[in-house]
Amino acid sequence: MSSPYRRPAADGADAGFTLIEILVAFTVAALLLGALYEVFSGGMTAANASRRTSEALMLAQSGLEAMAGAPAPAGETNEQIGAYQRVTDVQPRPDLLPATAQADLVPYEVTVRVVWREGVRPRQIKLSTIWAAPRSAFPG
Repeated sequence: MSSPYRRPAADGADAGFTLIEILVAFTVAALLLGALYEVFSGGMTAANASRRTSEALMLAQSGLEAMAGAPAPAGETNEQIGAYQRVTDVQPRPDLLPATAQADLVPYEVTVRVVWREGVRPRQIKLSTIWAAPRSAFPG
């Protein structure tokens, strides 16, 4: 008749895990969990940076679209939009016209720069375009 209890092995060793085996298993598990945590947190950081960059790009694009139609006076304007600062710079660019040109239109450059901080690191996106406006829009 067989006993429901396990008998010790014939060589006298007890069945089960030793303390060293358990410590090694916990160490391996802790290292694997630490590596998984690093991968997960790195992915979250990258996703957050991507989201912030996309928001800044949309702010810059909307700043350019707001300037379409009639030119703003030459100079720089600053806006604080949440965690972002949008700087719009409008400058006439007569240097883009040929020297002999007698055009009624003058080219001007619109630059929109959006600045934000990611941790301690400043980040920025800059968009620029050239448009034409009547010469009277830029006196001088």
